[in-house]
Amino acid sequence: MGLTEIVDAASRRAPLIIVAAIVAAVAGAWSNAPQWPFYALTVALLMLALIVWGLRGPARLLKSKEQLGFRRNRDWLGFELFAKGTPRGYYALAIVSWLAVVLTGLRFPYAAVAIAGGLLTVAWGENMRRYPLE
Repeated sequence: MGLTEIVDAASRRAPLIIVAAIVAAVAGAWSNAPQWPFYALTVALLMLALIVWGLRGPARLLKSKEQLGFRRNRDWLGFELFAKGTPRGYYALAIVSWLAVVLTGLRFPYAAVAIAGGLLTVAWGENMRRYPLE
């Protein structure tokens, strides 16, 4: 199994990982759980977000609008601003991630897990985004 296959598998399971991390962060904040597992979980989520984004993110940054399937800059800008082509459930995960930050009471290790989950949501959405020519 190659690295790309592992990252693809992680990208497909990212919503489940995000939800589990957010539930753990909120439960940990409400129960005053030990902090060290949440530091480790934050680092793991951030590393996974970088890996998932790194699969397709930089390659898309280097493509021109024509290579992505747009004729005018205005079309590309509208596509990006309105987040078209994002995977199903992207907005729900983003809202739940934001809500988890609020529910943790902004207490550091627990809120950091929720923020890292939000960053993983963004990386997953960018990785799974479909452009007109893809």
